[in-house]
Amino acid sequence: MQTSKLLCFDLWGNYAHFRTFYTTSSPLSFAIPPRTAVAGLLGAILGFADEYIEIFAPDKSMIGIEVAAPIKKVRMGEKVINTKGDYWIPVKRGSHEPRSPIRREFVKDPEYRIYVHHKSPEIMAKLQDMLSSHKTVFTPYLGISECIASFEFKGVLEAQNLQSEQKSPLPPFNKRGNGGIPIRTVIPSEFLFSDEAIEFEAGKQYRKERMPIYMNRDRVVQKYDDVIFENKGQEIKANVKNCWRTEEGGNLILF
Repeated sequence: MQTSKLLCFDLWGNYAHFRTFYTTSSPLSFAIPPRTAVAGLLGAILGFADEYIEIFAPDKSMIGIEVAAPIKKVRMGEKVINTKGDYWIPVKRGSHEPRSPIRREFVKDPEYRIYVHHKSPEIMAKLQDMLSSHKTVFTPYLGISECIASFEFKGVLEAQNLQSEQKSPLPPFNKRGNGGIPIRTVIPSEFLFSDEAIEFEAGKQYRKERMPIYMNRDRVVQKYDDVIFENKGQEIKANVKNCWRTEEGGNLILF
């Protein structure tokens, strides 16, 4: 059975804004950081500029995202400066308005737990050193530079891969689609065996958001997926194709 080491750290801030790709003048935010945003944050910690996109590509690294506190959202009014035409004037001139009011959505008091594995031992060692000593090369933030991020290293975990070799759901499973294993992290839909692979439980708030998974160096998104999570950070029981089990018994989806 395949085993891998995972670096685990908590990530939080006062506010976060992970802008959705389908809004313009009134920016909405994803409730959780997309994989692309986590890769960018890891790049900021290690000092990688645009090259972080390739360094933390899905074929070289695995990332797990856990909701560590209930998701809360607020909206705030902002004024953006008009810089069209490469100049700014403080008063209206013709059709050139000096500023525009907008309503921006933020995640309030966001908290996440991040799991990371990289194929390169050198990158793993450097990232562990930076996380454990609470150092960064660039300032880490949660989506936009106004939302500064804090983090705390939690340790190194040993995880075993539970990929199903029979191309069938991991046990326990029955034909009704019930009895899935509890998953701590968010679940991209590509890891589910079917649309009925989730066991819905009373008292839990299930959410699904379509978000970018990977983009190339030109920042063109190459892959999107529907990502499922529980709004209060509780586990989701699901029949999945592949997951990782930590030494303490938690089941994680790494992608």
